[in-house]
Amino acid sequence: ESDHDEYDEQPDLTHRESYSDENDHQTADENDEVLQPQQLLTNDNVTEDEEQEEVEAGEQQEEEADELRVNSNQNNNRQNNRYKQNNNQQFQQLRQDLLDVTTQLATNVQAHISNLDKKLGRISKRMHQSSVRQYSFGRYRTGGDTFPTDVVSLSIFLLSLSSFICLSLFLHDYNGQNLLDIYARGDHTKYAREILKILFTNAEMSRSSLMPNPIFSKPGLDPARMAIFKNAVSAKFQIAPTHWNTFFTDCLHRTLTQLICDVRKKYNRELYQRQMQTTSDQVTTATV
Repeated sequence: ESDHDEYDEQPDLTHRESYSDENDHQTADENDEVLQPQQLLTNDNVTEDEEQEEVEAGEQQEEEADELRVNSNQNNNRQNNRYKQNNNQQFQQLRQDLLDVTTQLATNVQAHISNLDKKLGRISKRMHQSSVRQYSFGRYRTGGDTFPTDVVSLSIFLLSLSSFICLSLFLHDYNGQNLLDIYARGDHTKYAREILKILFTNAEMSRSSLMPNPIFSKPGLDPARMAIFKNAVSAKFQIAPTHWNTFFTDCLHRTLTQLICDVRKKYNRELYQRQMQTTSDQVTTATV
């Protein structure tokens, strides 16, 4: 009995161990049940983070792509601007070159036209002179006229005493030279111009017109010396007195008018230069 009692009083270790294992297993299961939602929550958080990272990565890629497109567009715009600028510069340069060439061409054409006009003028003048020589002044002659062999200022003595005094002074200027001895190579215009320059000074021609004309304010050249001019030219080329006016108008009027204009311009220019020089000398003297 005592042994039996002792046996009954001993705890059932097998049963305890079995019970302990069951409790441990149940605790583990409970722990697994507790940990599983936490694990799921952690996994959800990880998934959300990954998705967020993927979204951010996608947005960053889109931003980078947009930035690349913007940079590419800017580069394209800069290239287009440089291309347009270069084209504009080339166009402006081409336009300027074309304008320069056109201007130079127009200048050259104008110069050639001017030279051609001068040549045509000289040809026309020579043809006119040749035609006058060809006719041998026949239409200005009558055939029965006689002409003097000497034309000097002493012939004016018959006009008036005042004219004689004037022309006597003039005679001293060219020393009683026979005007018919002046060589003109058969050119009536050259001869007439030379005679006029002998008979009148530059100052006299600059303040006079060729012939008296009420339209002009300047008086005509001295009639007495113009009579000498008429006698000399008529005798030199044997022009009949009855045809003198026609001959003078056709053959001499234009060239002598131009001579007076040229002399007047030259004389006024020289007079102005002398006046300026005198003024400058006076200023220099006053400064000293």
